[in-house]
Amino acid sequence: MKKSKILSTLVLASSALVLASCNGGETTKTVSGEYSYSAWGHTYGAALKVTFDTKTNKITKVERDTEVITAKNFVEVTPTVVEGVWDGAARNEEYTRVINDQLAEYVGKDVNELYNTIKANVSAAYTDTNHSNVTLSVTDSYKNDAAFVIMAGATQTAVRTSLAIANAIANIDSTDNLTPITTAEYTPVTNTVAGEYSYTAWGNHYGSAIKVTYDVSNNKITKVERDTDVIASENIVEVTPTVIEGSWDGTARNEEYARVIDAQLAEYVGKDVYELYNTIKANVSATYTDADQSNVTLSVSDEYKNDEAFVIMAGATQTAVRTSLAIANAIANIDENDEYTPIVTATYVAPTPAE
Repeated sequence: MKKSKILSTLVLASSALVLASCNGGETTKTVSGEYSYSAWGHTYGAALKVTFDTKTNKITKVERDTEVITAKNFVEVTPTVVEGVWDGAARNEEYTRVINDQLAEYVGKDVNELYNTIKANVSAAYTDTNHSNVTLSVTDSYKNDAAFVIMAGATQTAVRTSLAIANAIANIDSTDNLTPITTAEYTPVTNTVAGEYSYTAWGNHYGSAIKVTYDVSNNKITKVERDTDVIASENIVEVTPTVIEGSWDGTARNEEYARVIDAQLAEYVGKDVYELYNTIKANVSATYTDADQSNVTLSVSDEYKNDEAFVIMAGATQTAVRTSLAIANAIANIDENDEYTPIVTATYVAPTPAE
């Protein structure tokens, strides 16, 4: 029995040596990664499996993770057909033909070097705060590099594939410094313009001074705020301070205005600056009541008065009109050479005498 056990052990040891010799002592590991986002009614993405030699860190195989792609219904190549621009059907057919051969271009690359190269040259960022779409970017130098494999002429597909490969490599060791690459949050490039509207009446300088901040990429307002420096320096009265028993409590209205103004100005966030300007110009106006310009009539159309775009602060409709005009005048200052000009108080036109 002892002799038999010894022979068995020798046979197993010999087999192990043969196996080690046959595969050259190579030890491989396969990791999976993906990158995806939702846009235009699709989930665009890539899911890859990367196999590498754990001794050399060299990639031995890259392949599509078809199970994940199917389970998550990933769109790898845009299917849309745009006449003369993009034939999604033909591109998808070509992608199917070439994808395996083109992924083979990654074989032999060092996993860590490839991850760092992708991270330095490839990125994705949301186009807005609603995450409605994504901008995929690749540096000019890397776009023409042999390491950046473009499949079927689909650069965006190549970017998603690169990010999925990097994310697979990041999964080799969850404790190391290689972390999955995610879609960056949208960081708007903004511009701030200031505008005001005012007039003198009843011993006060009534008006509004506003700063409008907007996203230059889509002209959407990101912030509307009172221009407190101008309001203070010009001694602008925003809400009538007069107390008229049973009619108007200026003190209470001013206190309420101070409480609600910031929140109510926030209602303008998200609006297109030029659409808002046109709406205000079409629905809000100011006209002197006499030739001496002793007072002003502020008007708002009945339709716009009840529109959510017309923000009435503290029940003060005249304040809302002045604020609207100040906002429009801020927008008019975006480009002094364009068609959007400041709205001023219209000159008094005396009624024609009856014949």
